[in-house]
Amino acid sequence: FEPWITPSDENQWVLTLDACVDTDPNHQNYPGYFFRDLSKNSRIVLVIGGTKAIKEARTKTKLTELLNNLKDKNQVRIIETEKVDECEQRLERRIIEVVGDIPKECDDLHIFALANVSNCLLVISRDNRMAVCRNNIRNKIGHQNCPNISVIQNETAYNSTKR
Repeated sequence: FEPWITPSDENQWVLTLDACVDTDPNHQNYPGYFFRDLSKNSRIVLVIGGTKAIKEARTKTKLTELLNNLKDKNQVRIIETEKVDECEQRLERRIIEVVGDIPKECDDLHIFALANVSNCLLVISRDNRMAVCRNNIRNKIGHQNCPNISVIQNETAYNSTKR
């Protein structure tokens, strides 16, 4: 994925798709509600960026295909890798400085960094630990360091965030 940013549009609905989300419709945890909406609604734009997120996406063939198809339709916004990586490193340092160690549930700091850099606070994910991490560290390290992301794990949560 080449660093490139599509123009932002206030009518767009911007989300981050965690690489742990099943992109194969044959899998049990496939969020069909999201992918049906994504395929018919050009207002939905996915955000990706940072070394870890791009590396994770490249290991998943269906996710890579999805992102490439969406990129062709201007439904992907790629955030500069350096900015996301720098933000992730600052976040790690701040957690270690304040908490003493990175809590085990905080293994997706790249998503928090992407949220900080892109201002995209909606994350489609199956990962319960991401919300636990946010709840455990946000007040300790400061809200400016840890955005208040919404982890969307089911259709009800998804529909409640729709614009």
